[in-house]
Amino acid sequence: KSNRSLFVPNFLGPLTTLLGFVTLLLNDTPLMRQYGWTMVGAVILSWLVTQIMIVPMMMLLPAPRPRDWTQKRAAWLFPILRRYRAVVIGVSACCLLLAFGGFNMKWTALVFDDLPEGQEARRSTYAIDKELGGAIPLDIVLEGKESDYWNEPARLAKLDAFLKEVRKHPAVGTAIGLPEFLRTVGGGELPKSRASVAETFFLYSFAEASPLVHHLTADGKTTRMSLRMRDIPANELRAAVAKIKADVTALFPEEEVKVGGMATTVHEINDGLSQGLIFDFWQALIITSLTLIVVFRSWRWALVACLPNVVPPLALLGFLGLTSTPIKPVVAMIFSVVLGLAFGNTVYMLNRLRHLQKEMNGFL
Repeated sequence: KSNRSLFVPNFLGPLTTLLGFVTLLLNDTPLMRQYGWTMVGAVILSWLVTQIMIVPMMMLLPAPRPRDWTQKRAAWLFPILRRYRAVVIGVSACCLLLAFGGFNMKWTALVFDDLPEGQEARRSTYAIDKELGGAIPLDIVLEGKESDYWNEPARLAKLDAFLKEVRKHPAVGTAIGLPEFLRTVGGGELPKSRASVAETFFLYSFAEASPLVHHLTADGKTTRMSLRMRDIPANELRAAVAKIKADVTALFPEEEVKVGGMATTVHEINDGLSQGLIFDFWQALIITSLTLIVVFRSWRWALVACLPNVVPPLALLGFLGLTSTPIKPVVAMIFSVVLGLAFGNTVYMLNRLRHLQKEMNGFL
């Protein structure tokens, strides 16, 4: 009998949790959608197993007895109930203040700052970043107009000058390009003629695995510069990449410039994921509200269930803004989780309250 009476509230609890993870299914990233499907399936399976096993387990195990303090009056609640208007107004004002703080969220996360503190992976990554010339790759491709375009010594000198200048940038750990390979063979100097450049390229071709294949196409038309950027805040890395691209474009106006690598994508992807996870939360809130209208058959009860559960995400937004916490997908994912956790107890309490109201009306 208890199991039957608690079926609906016990069903609404995981249902609201499930709807929180449904927000991940609206994300454009396949990995996030797969995680969403996994969590939705896990919630459904957990609920089914619990419903199947709860009655047999209660029959096998001794009957639980509540402790004495559960039967005592909740005197701490009476002052709150007597001042319910002040409580509602005060909590609403705090929510609004925290919501304004959420407008100042910081999108300045590092790439590797969420690795576990003290673990080997984090120590190795930081050692590579600080001592071995950066950990985030940035590739710059220059495409000429004709074959053997980069056999011209004057162009190679411009390329060499750019690499020397870009190494001075504090965000750049290392920068390697075609001039380094030519200078190695030429005793520290760049070739002075096209014939010397062609001869050097020919010597490299005798190697079993020529390193030039990573920096020069077979037709000599396109070259690649490989940079390693340091793990700095997202806004600083974006500014550094934008400046480097602008400098290359200005120095080589006749060539087609293409910029790629992790440095150009990782923070863009992280920000897109984070914004989707945060703002898709409100879509899940609307879906949950409509579901509760159907369940409770009352938009007022659905409103009462939803309003208190807006507090946790608003408080989280404000906290992240006030503490200047960098936003990353692992942080933004909390919004999907908090929706289900916050709704669970609220829906359970409201459903039990309706059940008690019906019993009282029947008794009267």
